[in-house]
Amino acid sequence: MRMRSREYFLLELLLFLALLSSSGSLTLTSLEFPSHVMLGQSMNMKCSFTKDPAQQIDSIKWYKDGREFFRLHPNMPINNDNHRKQFQTAGVKIDYNTTSYQTLPQSGQHTVSLVNTKLSTSGVYRCQITEAQAPFHTEQQDKNLTIIIQPEKGSPRIRVSKTVVSLGQEAIVECWSDRSKPAADLQFFINGNRVPGEKVDDLEIFSESDGQLETSYRKMRFTVRDNHLSASSLVVKCNANIGEAYWQTSDATIQIIGKPSYMLESRSNSNSVIGKSTTIILLMSLIFLFST
Repeated sequence: MRMRSREYFLLELLLFLALLSSSGSLTLTSLEFPSHVMLGQSMNMKCSFTKDPAQQIDSIKWYKDGREFFRLHPNMPINNDNHRKQFQTAGVKIDYNTTSYQTLPQSGQHTVSLVNTKLSTSGVYRCQITEAQAPFHTEQQDKNLTIIIQPEKGSPRIRVSKTVVSLGQEAIVECWSDRSKPAADLQFFINGNRVPGEKVDDLEIFSESDGQLETSYRKMRFTVRDNHLSASSLVVKCNANIGEAYWQTSDATIQIIGKPSYMLESRSNSNSVIGKSTTIILLMSLIFLFST
């Protein structure tokens, strides 16, 4: 009897492990939407998954900052009140005309469309999928969304300390991106080559008087060197970007006129000294010859 009960226990354990293994095949493969979206624009959030053909999905739930705002029970009849539910959440407005659920035997995806985005739409979004059979395996992924106000027209602004420089001289380049949310990041380029961050000043961010918009500022100093002399001028650019949603560039041209006068004088003086030294050596050699 003890052997038989032990065999039953092992059999039940194997069945339980097999059940866990099959339920674990439900996998949330991706949560896709842009990280940054312009204020007022519409956007789609797509949640994709794979599963065994025999598996059924109990629910797909969407959260913003930990609070559920939409729930779908795909296997319930469409006319059932519980087929889909929306819960009021600040900044979230769903367009049901473009929200969709698609499923195949081994995969599926749920797309939620948001419209009339606001600053309050920003947050951490989660897609959560739960299997219909015990042990009700659940998969979830999170991703951050930022709604932006693009910088005002004319940004970024660039200013150079000198429009004409000589080899060896220093130039200062300043760049501003005005009144956005959040502040734009700024990068510098010289003749198409990006200047490493450690060679420019830190990005500075200033809050505007309205307490909401921000202006960013950055400065770069560089010395004109031989590698800049491939042309008679060099082009400095400032790129302003906010995530994937905003990218603008401004540039300025600096003329190069060769070496500064003090370098030319130094070279001239050096040549003069060399010439005098040579003459003295020749005279001393002649005196030595005639004296012998």
